[in-house]
Amino acid sequence: IDENQDIKFAQSIGVGQAASSTTGDIVAQTMSLKGTTPSLTIGDGGAEDTKIVYDGNAKDFYIGLDDSADTLVIGDGSTVGTNSILTLTDDSVTVGDGAAVDTKIVYDGNAKDFYIGLDDSADTLVIGDGSTVGTNSILTLTDDSVTIGDGAAVDTKVVFDGNAQDFYIGLDDSADDLVIGLGSAVGTTPAIHIDENQVVTFDAG
Repeated sequence: IDENQDIKFAQSIGVGQAASSTTGDIVAQTMSLKGTTPSLTIGDGGAEDTKIVYDGNAKDFYIGLDDSADTLVIGDGSTVGTNSILTLTDDSVTVGDGAAVDTKIVYDGNAKDFYIGLDDSADTLVIGDGSTVGTNSILTLTDDSVTIGDGAAVDTKVVFDGNAQDFYIGLDDSADDLVIGLGSAVGTTPAIHIDENQVVTFDAG
């Protein structure tokens, strides 16, 4: 016991050991679960939230049971149910907590990142290149529509990757044509062109 009346000790807990009734602030604790089927239970079935808090210097995070909602929550801060990042209940996983912010899953690659995210200001679900929701959009879903591309000066396409032959449907952005063709590169080996005047050209006759 130090001058602040805090109890400081390291404790090893093994299967078969009685739980300690000592109270106080545990500064350092080592837990070792031993046996053929080791398990760790947090809480005693009481009607209250239970949690593990990661006490950071600038920001805290928690993993906790929101007992009133019967959900497991991972969130920002130390209070269960606030600033939820991930919520698990029954057979569903929810990302975000209804706040007016973008939510996303980022795939952090070596050379390139991708994301799936909710653009909250636009009320759209976006799949894009990078890590910022709403930039470099590849696919955007809203209401009953799907949009490919984000208005950038680049070709956009859907490629059907076959065993012997590939085909594509794409926008040739430089020509402002919708093209259906053989292969995977827009504008090469075209079969059908539709231009901005809705004139249809059958390239293979």
